This record gives sequence, C-alpha cells and structure tokens, in this order.
Amino acid sequence: HYPLRRQRQMCIRDSKRYRNIREHVFRGKLFVPQQQIERPRRLATMGWRTCGGKCITCQHSENKLEFRVQATREVIQIKQHLTCMAYKCIYWIECSICFLAQYLGKTGNIKTRGRQHVNAIDMLDDNGNFVHNNKLYEHFRLPGHSHRNMRIFVLEEVFGDDNILKAREDYWIQKCNTVNKGLNTKRK
Repeated sequence: HYPLRRQRQMCIRDSKRYRNIREHVFRGKLFVPQQQIERPRRLATMGWRTCGGKCITCQHSENKLEFRVQATREVIQIKQHLTCMAYKCIYWIECSICFLAQYLGKTGNIKTRGRQHVNAIDMLDDNGNFVHNNKLYEHFRLPGHSHRNMRIFVLEEVFGDDNILKAREDYWIQKCNTVNKGLNTKRK
C-alpha cells in the first residue's frame, strides 16, 4: 500500500487539478507552534488600577502611575501592573487632606486588608472605646478626617515566600522613612 499511496501523493502535487474538500479541510502536517516573543508592557498598563469602585479598597483609591514620598520628597514610579486582585503585596495608605500622613504595610490580600483598615477606624468595644489605637487609625479620627480621606494603593507585588515579603516591607519603610515622618510605628 505504501508505494501506491506515495505515487498518488506525487501525482496530486504534480498534476494541475483542483484540490478536493478533504485536502482543504485536513492539513498534511500538524501545526508547529512558534515561540512566543516576550513583549514589554506598555506604559499605559503600568501602575495601580482600580476595579471601578466595586470593592472597598478601590472606593478608597484612584489610578496611580507614581506616588510622592513626603518625608524624602522623592517621586517613585510604580513599575508593575497592579489591581485589587494582587496577592502578597506592599501597600501604601495616605491621607487626602494632609499628605504628610503616609503608611506602608504588607498583606497577602489587598482587598481584605483594605476593608480591615477602613473598618478599624470606627471600631468600638463594649465600653465605647476605640479597639485599635495606633498612629494610623488615630490620624483618621482627627477632627475633619474620616475613613473617606484614606487613599489605599499597592506599590509592588512580591513573588516569593513570607520572608521576602517582610524584607520588602522593611526596605520600603526605611526608604520612605514612614516611622519617623509617617504613620508607621517602630518595629521590635
């Protein structure tokens, strides 16, 4: 059978006839995928992007390509494409009234952590006292301030284990000096 089939294929290729339906529908060879070329992301996709205000974190945020560190007067570009779906990330909180109030933190899920921060500002215990008393929440309880003045966004998403996430948080806190001139508290 093989020599006959081979002769038939040669005859079809060499002859000047139209191809039949089978030859149109079925390939003679399988498709060989080519390697995908890694293209750099466009600048328009970089930075922090909100989901349109559907989650509490995005309701307290706005799209950002860069942010200003008030303690050092440095403007830092956000070099990743980040949304509220980011996991294991370093986030930034600032006050929209007095931009000197800035806070850095780390989290495994920014949606959950953003909601926790917003709710912790007004959380009371059974005696009517505030449950959380640290510099961040006390700032947003000042007269003329509320959780509506809180701006939350992600600086970077970290790929690795929790030790790398902690090291990146320490790096950003030191770089932005948010312990001395911000709302972060000293570490033990």
